[in-house]
Amino acid sequence: MLYRSFNSFLEPDLKSFSFLVPSSQLFNFQAVISNLDSYNHALSHLDTCHAANTTSSGNSEAESMEKGMDFLFQMTKGFLDLVQPNRIYEKYNLKQMILDKNFEVELQDWRKAVLYFIGYAVCVAIGILFIIVMPIVGCCLCCCRTCCNNCGGKRHKHDPKNARYKRRCYTTFLIIFNTFILFAVVCTYVTNELYKKRFVDDPEIFNVIRKGTKDFVVYVDDSFQDLRTVAKKQVQLLKTDIRTQLQNAGNKSVTLLTKNINVTSVMNEVEDFGNGVIELKSSLAQLSQSLANLSATGSKLKNEVNQVKKNVLAKLSNCADEQCKQLKRYIDSTSVNAQFSMLDNQTDLLNKLNNLLNIPDLAKEAEKKFDSVSKNITDVISKQNQTIEQGFTEVSNEMDNTLNNVADIKKKLPTKEIDEEVNNAMNLYNSNKLYNSIPWYIGICVASILLMIVVCNYLGILFGLCGERPGENAPCCNRGIAANFLLAGVGFYFIFCWILVIIVLIEFVVGGIMYTEVCRYLNKDNPTELKPILNSFNFTYPVLNKSVSLATYDIIDKCYKNNSLLNSINFPKTILTDNIPTKMLVDKINNINEKSVHIGDVKLLDDKLEKTLKNFEQLKTNSQINLTQYEIQLNKTVVTSDLNLLANNLTSLGIKVNISFVANAQKLREIHNTTYTYMKNEMNNLGRILVLVKKNMNLDEKVSSLITTIRKVETSVKNNGTELIKKIVKEVIQELGKLVVKNVNNLIDTIINDVAPCRPVYNIIFTFTDVVCITFLNPMNGFWFSTGWAIFFFLPTIIFATKLAGLYRCLYKRPSTQENADSYAASDADHIPLARVNQGKSSPQGMPNSAYDDIPSNKYNLPPNQVYNYNGSGNPYSGYPVYPPPSYHDTRMNPGRY
Repeated sequence: MLYRSFNSFLEPDLKSFSFLVPSSQLFNFQAVISNLDSYNHALSHLDTCHAANTTSSGNSEAESMEKGMDFLFQMTKGFLDLVQPNRIYEKYNLKQMILDKNFEVELQDWRKAVLYFIGYAVCVAIGILFIIVMPIVGCCLCCCRTCCNNCGGKRHKHDPKNARYKRRCYTTFLIIFNTFILFAVVCTYVTNELYKKRFVDDPEIFNVIRKGTKDFVVYVDDSFQDLRTVAKKQVQLLKTDIRTQLQNAGNKSVTLLTKNINVTSVMNEVEDFGNGVIELKSSLAQLSQSLANLSATGSKLKNEVNQVKKNVLAKLSNCADEQCKQLKRYIDSTSVNAQFSMLDNQTDLLNKLNNLLNIPDLAKEAEKKFDSVSKNITDVISKQNQTIEQGFTEVSNEMDNTLNNVADIKKKLPTKEIDEEVNNAMNLYNSNKLYNSIPWYIGICVASILLMIVVCNYLGILFGLCGERPGENAPCCNRGIAANFLLAGVGFYFIFCWILVIIVLIEFVVGGIMYTEVCRYLNKDNPTELKPILNSFNFTYPVLNKSVSLATYDIIDKCYKNNSLLNSINFPKTILTDNIPTKMLVDKINNINEKSVHIGDVKLLDDKLEKTLKNFEQLKTNSQINLTQYEIQLNKTVVTSDLNLLANNLTSLGIKVNISFVANAQKLREIHNTTYTYMKNEMNNLGRILVLVKKNMNLDEKVSSLITTIRKVETSVKNNGTELIKKIVKEVIQELGKLVVKNVNNLIDTIINDVAPCRPVYNIIFTFTDVVCITFLNPMNGFWFSTGWAIFFFLPTIIFATKLAGLYRCLYKRPSTQENADSYAASDADHIPLARVNQGKSSPQGMPNSAYDDIPSNKYNLPPNQVYNYNGSGNPYSGYPVYPPPSYHDTRMNPGRY
């Protein structure tokens, strides 16, 4: 009956479409569906033929579509967050529900469940109310349209007052709302097409799950292989390092021994003593050379000064002037004062020192006598090399076995079960390919229904804006057709809206709950949102007879931070330390028998070194080198007079007494700048040399104490050396054992904390979740949200379309002299009598109003004031019958109706 009512509602309007579509093809839905099936069959055949070439392009197209619909997905998630602001972990004990499988305790309180899902309950209630009410409203509108000729169905003769502005206002709002709806329809088509590309054309969900499972297994295998490789490499490096340390243990022990019994310091003193002898010899050689230079330069300076004195005195012999006499006395007193030729050049001491320069070499030879001790220690340790090598091999094997046992955890992972389930789902999908497209067909139908209503509204708006007024001779493009289109859209909406809401409710409940209760917490960029949920899921798993606690959130969080695999699963370090035989290896190193180490007869002060030291002591360098005589000469002035001053005096005197002393003055200046300056510099050099000589000239006094110290060290080595070296060797071996333990612990720390970063695991986990929450759920939620969006905005469109349809059916413009039908003609504003006339020729009731056409104002009943010679008194309408107007007016008789 409902269909018949709507059919009667649309029947007069659908006839207006006859100029577009033949009546035999109007809304033949069976033919349309049949054609759609044929079309889809052809398309599926083409898709099968070209699937290999279009997979990549289809995926990229789907990704582009997903990016374009991101705003819609965000709007949908925002709406669902408003519907369900509660968090499941705040209301329910997830551990009791899931791990303990005790659902009854948590779900027995139905009030708690209703309060938790109150948002969904309200939305579903609204939807059910919509499903019930809207068909009833549609029937009422249909009856109003068909039976009462209202709701946009009545054809008025004239426009109501302000009709132009009403049409503009209604049209504007209708365009705005219809555009919003069109945008929602586009989103509906796109999200439906996303479903087709992801689950019909290329069901990548199965490939993604299978690939993710395979990648996880490969990751686990590769990770543990890396752990074993790193462990073997590090153990090999440790073995090489310990082998080198053991080989150098002899030298290290001897070095520690020589430091403990002051052998090193004593031999360093001997070397320093020998270097001092060498420095003394070098400084004496420089002293001898400097004295030779000073002697030669002094003789040269003396000769040059005496020659100038002789020439000047010869010129002054005939000068009786007092100044000449004074200058003559000054020149006589000028002479070379420093005499270095008389000093000892230490040639004999130098010759003796040449035979004592090998003291540093003799000290080094004494130290080398401990090489035999080092060789003895190395021989003792080398006897244990094979045992230690076996210990390292056992450590490497045990570490490898331990890691293999840990890697066996992957056998407990349900990878095979996942593959089987994926294969079963894939087989089920392939066996029901014909039915896999049903959701897509439904989506196409939903979107097409919405598009059909939108097109009807747009056509109605277009015809209303561009068409003429309706009438008998109006062309097909008229406003009556616009009204028919608008009312057709309203009718289609009432026919299909309840079906669309049912689809929206089903997908809303399924997709909304999946998002708010599961996918909302799965944020790849912020795993902390999972913490309140995953903190309830802590497990234990056995590894090598030990139970390891596993915190699910810690694994996710550490993998997000790209920590190592073992660190992420909270793998205990004690499992490796307890299973790796480090103590056994240390015991084998400590079993090196230090008791067989001994020190032979080590003589530091041999006869040659002792003889050399005593020979140097006998030189008595301190008494042979008389520094005072050198210092006396260095403290003297080189020349008794200033040669430059003497040259200046000669020049001034020669001018006064008319004697030329220019050549003599020039010679004096030349002597001062060359010979005198050179000698002065050489004297400074001699002073520096004397400082070096003074530093080492007392070495002979240290010989006795040095010989005594060496003999004390020899006695200490002879009496305590063997026991001391055994103790030192034992300490060195123990240090090597501690080094092995430390390096093994560092190796374990490296394996646990630095090898096999587990960010790939995090990515694999979210690859699985993205398949459900993004690939599947986003298009599904986007579909029902865009459909509901369109249904919601259709409600105001119904009102505006119905209102606008009534205005489009008016035949004539409103005359400027016509009164407002809503105004009142009585004096009482609270009582407005209707303007009407009685049947027959009796007096009319109510007040007259020109807005009503009950008076004979057409070509069949002319106005009485024109035909019946109305004289202006009484009621002009009294006694005249009223005839109904024709169905359509003659445009020739009413040319002003447009």
